[in-house]
Amino acid sequence: MKNETRRHLTNRLVLAGLLVGASLAISTGATAAEPTAEALLDAYVEAMGGKAAMEKIETRVTHGKLEIPAQGIVMNLTLYSARPNLNYTLIESDMVGKIEKGTDGEVSWEMSAMMGAQVKEGQERDDYLRDSTFDKWLHWRKLYPEVEYAGTDMVGEKPVHKVVIKPEGGEPQTLYLDQSSSLALRIDIVAESPMGVIPVASYLKDYREIDGILIPYEMEVEVMGQKRLITTDKIEHNVALSADRFALPPEIRAIVDKGEGEAAAEVEPTSE
Repeated sequence: MKNETRRHLTNRLVLAGLLVGASLAISTGATAAEPTAEALLDAYVEAMGGKAAMEKIETRVTHGKLEIPAQGIVMNLTLYSARPNLNYTLIESDMVGKIEKGTDGEVSWEMSAMMGAQVKEGQERDDYLRDSTFDKWLHWRKLYPEVEYAGTDMVGEKPVHKVVIKPEGGEPQTLYLDQSSSLALRIDIVAESPMGVIPVASYLKDYREIDGILIPYEMEVEVMGQKRLITTDKIEHNVALSADRFALPPEIRAIVDKGEGEAAAEVEPTSE
């Protein structure tokens, strides 16, 4: 009888120990360690192809279309880009005419029949120059000095990690990185524009491998209650581009020269 009682007490102690151990495991160690923003962004770069593959590319020409379905507008889109942050974008259609924008690495500009020639200033200029950085995610540490893990979410049916990144002097952006592939499925930004600050959500889809790099061939953009669809038809890498491909158009050069002249006149010393 004593042996049976002792065995019963032992079993109870063992069971209690197991329950305490399970409780401690749940409270202290059962959940996975929270990932860091830095590790997730590095994984994103690797998922796209990695540093070595990206650095083999010097120029990129992208051919596609920009659609605004609600208005029945379809425009041809051609994007030229080169290291380190050269960009020229041409959007054109019979309905809206021609829209051009770009940067020579210093000046950010846009030109259209509706808006005329404009040189971007302030945060709008800084945002465009940063976004024109060739394969910019490879340089996220320089471009986004503040990064923070913001938990988990869903994009469609896919679980994602959220990472908030903040450029120096700019508005925070949020990346939604697929927990399975590490690729970006959504990017939220706040864009500076002549109309003010505008939230923009971009959904990246249909990743395809081109020269060892995964690039989304479809992007659905939500802005001001309107959806825009950007689809890529063709991507060319290491294309020889003319020396003046990223040169400022005469209309933009005239604005820049005038501004530089006025600035010089303001600081010109007066004779005694």
